[in-house]
Amino acid sequence: MSYYDDMAAKQQEYDKLIAKKNEKAPFYNGIITRYKNPVLTRDHIPLFWRYDMNPQTNPLFIERLGVNAVLNSGAIYLDGGFESVQKVILQIYQEKLNNLNNLNNLNNSQIQQNNRISQTDLKDSKTQLQEFLQAHKLGLPKYALLIESGTPQQPLFTISLQIKNVEIYQCTAISRRIAEQQIAEKLLQELNQKNADGSLNLKNLQKLKKKIRDGRNKSLKNLDVLLAERQNNNK
Repeated sequence: MSYYDDMAAKQQEYDKLIAKKNEKAPFYNGIITRYKNPVLTRDHIPLFWRYDMNPQTNPLFIERLGVNAVLNSGAIYLDGGFESVQKVILQIYQEKLNNLNNLNNLNNSQIQQNNRISQTDLKDSKTQLQEFLQAHKLGLPKYALLIESGTPQQPLFTISLQIKNVEIYQCTAISRRIAEQQIAEKLLQELNQKNADGSLNLKNLQKLKKKIRDGRNKSLKNLDVLLAERQNNNK
């Protein structure tokens, strides 16, 4: 399965879980109501917390945040206040927080040397696409929100990638950031195709330039038609 197939399968599983209706169990002790299905588990955690949704940095769609249990901090707060919540969280995560602080103290050159990654790999898809387009004098890409759909628990955002006010692609994802990254990655993959000798294949770049020219010409024709109609109406 590809990256997007894996993501779609996980998203389908998550949507099915979130949409599942729960029912009260017969048990009731006068204080606590018990439900048939667990109210909150590790599987309820949003996918964009558990996974790096960038196909460039996580091509195998591997879970980055392994969660074995869910801490109900709200119940602890109601029972003992903020100090109790802080105490419990620090007892569980203090070592991991210290490791994160140690990691942040490493300088960029050490991280790059240890992981053998280039400066280009450190840049996200939007940054790389912006630099590519500017290098070929195509200006800056724009990302426009077209549709916001889904549910409050699991919203969906449809984003349009535009170059010189011409729409190139659309993409829908569970957040604006993910949609923008995915749509930039899609165009980048096309533009960065190589020839057999390793040189850049300019065929897709030429197609993109033609699409932009055609789109702008069409917009100008539509504008001429609109102006002509207004002039006729004013006569």
